[in-house]
Amino acid sequence: MMKWIFGCPVHGPFPGSPPYRCPVAGCDYVLDDEREKNSLAPSVPITQEHRQFYHSCFISYCSQDERVAKRIYTNLQDKGVRCWFSLEDLKIGDEFWPEIEESIRVYDKLLLILSKHSLTNSWVEKEVTIALAEEREYKRTVLLPIRLDDAIMETQIAWALHIRRTRHIGDFRNWQNQGAYRRALARLLRDLTKEGGKNRTETRHQT
Repeated sequence: MMKWIFGCPVHGPFPGSPPYRCPVAGCDYVLDDEREKNSLAPSVPITQEHRQFYHSCFISYCSQDERVAKRIYTNLQDKGVRCWFSLEDLKIGDEFWPEIEESIRVYDKLLLILSKHSLTNSWVEKEVTIALAEEREYKRTVLLPIRLDDAIMETQIAWALHIRRTRHIGDFRNWQNQGAYRRALARLLRDLTKEGGKNRTETRHQT
């Protein structure tokens, strides 16, 4: 029988026994719903079977948004989503761009974290350009944009304006509020769930 560990989806396992409350100051997360218990990550290691349930994703962000990017990365990994995250996956001595470009092409999705900082970041723009090229070549959705603020709704920067006009953008503006963050993360996990189809690597091999 699988053993479950209960904890805050942001700050990790709860100490002690019920009632389960996050001990981190300012966090209001309380585990009070049996359905929530069944949605938490198991205490056993994530297996390949778990990972096959979700699309893999490359996380595109700028350094000013590192805190929230790392939180999202950690929570997705805990749920079984295989992620490429520069802080964790770039090795000492790696050339930045060749490694980044190859990883975008290998992973199923590009999770784009939009903010007032990332809109003017040339690296983020390059990563988006590659993801859009992959979409055109393989006729499938690669780019998954989420926003941390309202900058994307006000910008006139060409590449970002195109995203605003053509894509539904996930809402992480209230990511510092635990309840809002959990709901936004759950929506993201839903949209990363495979629908019985093949991943992008398998599709490429058949073309």
